[in-house]
Amino acid sequence: MQKKINILFIGVFLFFSGCMSQIPKLTPSPNSPPSIKNVTFEEVDLNEDGEISKLEFIEVPQSQAIDTTTPVIWFIILIVLIGFMVCITKFLREKE
Repeated sequence: MQKKINILFIGVFLFFSGCMSQIPKLTPSPNSPPSIKNVTFEEVDLNEDGEISKLEFIEVPQSQAIDTTTPVIWFIILIVLIGFMVCITKFLREKE
């Protein structure tokens, strides 16, 4: 039984080390400046009066620099993997 557990751990280790050998760059580096979209005065001045009002300033499209989907996906993957590992240990204990 101990031999099966050792083989299982070695297999899991090799599987995860192969998957994590090169971590993709999903997010920009933390010290990088945020991306800024250049907006011309004509795009902001909607009523073409030569002045930018508060309403016109609010309506300027803002860039979405925060990525909220990637952390959620990784969190779900981790929860599934932890649940899988717990099920494997329960399965191995029942056979003993």
